[in-house]
Amino acid sequence: MSALPQYQASEAPQASENRLPFTEMPFPEEPQIPIRAYFKYELAEIYGVSMPTFIKWLNMHLPDLEALGYHKRMQKLTPRMVKVLVERV
Repeated sequence: MSALPQYQASEAPQASENRLPFTEMPFPEEPQIPIRAYFKYELAEIYGVSMPTFIKWLNMHLPDLEALGYHKRMQKLTPRMVKVLVERV
């Protein structure tokens, strides 16, 4: 087992001045999704998740989607349904 290097205060590695502090690091931008009709697999691909994960997301918003006419066997989501998902996911 090797020991960690010991530094004197003047020898300690310094953080680069051109690096942003952690609190100022930018977050990756969410995909900008045009509101239109999509197949479920298309939205899953856009968000970079598997179909089972996407179905779980749909089930979390099931009451709102059912009010717009959604049922589990639908393959294509209407623009109004897509808008609900984009606003909440």
